[in-house]
Amino acid sequence: MKYKRKKDSDFWIFARSYLHDYMPVVRNLSDKSVETYKQSLKTYLRFLEIVKSLSNEKVTFDVFSRDYIKDYVV
Repeated sequence: MKYKRKKDSDFWIFARSYLHDYMPVVRNLSDKSVETYKQSLKTYLRFLEIVKSLSNEKVTFDVFSRDYIKDYVV
């Protein structure tokens, strides 16, 4: 059975935890590396807002599908 994620703010909780806890503590990445990841995420979110008309409040795990990522790369 497929796991169904909540469509609400779970993405933001996990993203924050990943960027502020996992990357610097567990992976021991430098502040500059973490900042680069943050900038990349911000750029993708800007793409979603401008091209796909998705505000940050509507961002869920679904926007990281193959189709969205392909559109972003193109």
